[in-house]
Amino acid sequence: MHKEKFLGIEIGGTKLQIVCGYADGTLLSTHRSKVNREEGAVGIRNTIETVLKQYAPQQIAAIGVGV
Repeated sequence: MHKEKFLGIEIGGTKLQIVCGYADGTLLSTHRSKVNREEGAVGIRNTIETVLKQYAPQQIAAIGVGV
């Protein structure tokens, strides 16, 4: 049975979290890193890009972002 995968991205003032899982709440992977304030938005985007390269676009049904 094929299950759709979803990504959740949480961007906070001190940390960035990215999780991948199924709609039923089952987590497949998690990533957590500190936000480097000196790098600002560029650093956050670079981290997200690096993590998202692990997934082929067709693997992900949707992405939710919280700030």
